[in-house]
This record gives sequence, C-alpha cells and structure tokens, in this order.
Amino acid sequence: MFETMPSARRVFHRKAAARLLRDSTPVISAKAGIARGGVREELPEGSPLSRGRQVRCSVAVVFFAAFAFAALTAPQILDLADASKRAFPEAVIHARVVVSGGDAGSEVPAEFDLYRKGDDRGLVVFTAGKQKGRKILTVGEKFWILIPGASHPIAVTANQRLMGGAALGDVAKLRFSSEFMATIEPAPESIGGLPCDVLDLKAKSARSAYGSGRLWVDRQEHLARKAVLNLDSGKPAKEILFERYGKESGRTVLLSMAIRDLLAGASGSVTRLEYSNYRAAKIDDAFFTPEGALKF
Repeated sequence: MFETMPSARRVFHRKAAARLLRDSTPVISAKAGIARGGVREELPEGSPLSRGRQVRCSVAVVFFAAFAFAALTAPQILDLADASKRAFPEAVIHARVVVSGGDAGSEVPAEFDLYRKGDDRGLVVFTAGKQKGRKILTVGEKFWILIPGASHPIAVTANQRLMGGAALGDVAKLRFSSEFMATIEPAPESIGGLPCDVLDLKAKSARSAYGSGRLWVDRQEHLARKAVLNLDSGKPAKEILFERYGKESGRTVLLSMAIRDLLAGASGSVTRLEYSNYRAAKIDDAFFTPEGALKF
C-alpha cells in the first residue's frame, strides 16, 4: 500500500492525472470493445475479458494517482530550489550590486558580468564601480582574485568579502543541492504569504563556506524564498531573501536577492544583487583557468 502523506505536502500533477482519467474512461466502460480489421467489436457486459480489462485499468488508475500525490524528498526539494540557477548551463549574466545600511556610505554601486559554465565554473568580471576591471575566478571549491595589472592571481576562500555582506561564494557559487544535506521540518512556514517547506541544512564538506542553515522553499513553484546560513559554530552569519524571479527565454531565473550580514547585528548591511540580461553562450574552457582569466 502507498503511504499516506500530509495533504499540504502532496504534489499533484493535475494535467497528468486528468489525462490519465480521461484516457482510461473508455477502457473502464463495460462496453469497451476490441478493434479487429478496422471494426470495433463490443465486449458483452460481464464477460471475463471485459471484467479483466476493468480490473487492470482500475489498478493502473490507482497506481498513477498515488504516484501523482507522492511527496517530494528533501534532496528533490533542494534540487528544484537550484533549478533557476541551472536554467542556462552556459551563459553570461549581467548583475548590479547595491549596498545599504551598515558601512554602505563607503560602498558605491557596482556592476559585473558573470560567465558561468556548468555548476562549478564561473568568472566574475567587474564592469563598473570601484572594482572595475577586477575579476573573480571559481573552479570547483577554488577561488582566485585577479587584480588589473597584477601578473599572478591571488588564491582566496569562498568566505572572502565581495561587497557589503556578500561573500564571493554567495555570488559565484551557492548551490544548495551540492553544498548541503537536508531534512524537512514537520511544520511549514509562510514567507511573503507563500506556504513553504522548511529544510534543515548540514554541510556535506568541512570545507564548505557554511556549516549549517535553514532554507524555505515555496510549495507551489518550488523556488527558494529565504535562507539563513550559519558558521561552523552554529552562529547565524547570513540571511538571504530571494526577492524576485522572472522568465528569460521561457526559463525561470532569479532576478533579485538581498543578503543581510547577521554577524554585525542590527547595524549589518544589506547587499542587493539584481540580475538581468541572461544570455546563453559558448564560453572557451581556457577562460576558467587562472592564466586564461588574466588574459580575458
């Protein structure tokens, strides 16, 4: 028997279920027939063949209906929450960064292009602001900063500050499904009026930028809505609000997120990143090496 899941966590594929029931209706009918030589022969009501078809089709309907109502697992929810980041596996994305609160007086808005290839390679090239010309390269768990005029890249960590409360890893490489293991909390919570599953996160690797956290994923569209990320000690370090999503070439993408620095308390800054102009592109692998990025 199929396990009964809490109704609020059921995922019901309405179109699939409706199509299943519609397509099965003529078969379930006792008068269903068999086409032979282009002629449809009616089956007598109560005949063994008619009863057999009814039983088989009823079992199929029950099976697929139960499948349609199956609850998502925590890894599946994490994967769906990352889907908007994988909408363009190889692309160039423009972004604008604005810092408010805290020490925002010393920060001026910045703009950069993010060259992304797959889940583990990215090159950030600043195009405006104080950091214009600076580059950040990420390959797997390795990060480098490339300063204009320098002959060698500087190796850094994912926790290296970028602007305001945002770290390099927050911008260039934050993938919940690859960074964390998760369990689903029993009670849902609401973010912006949207019912959300709440996931407890634990880092898969000791080298992860964050040791643990919580993630809120809305139940209707399975989009990440909020995350709180903690240091290895368990102390909350960042709060991320995924503010807006949109469509680019028919694909759901993130348009705006705000990162609040929790370590600074009430005086912590908020760093808002606004993404635009997603462009699918073929990017040379050579650019994702320290030597190639210097020449980019």
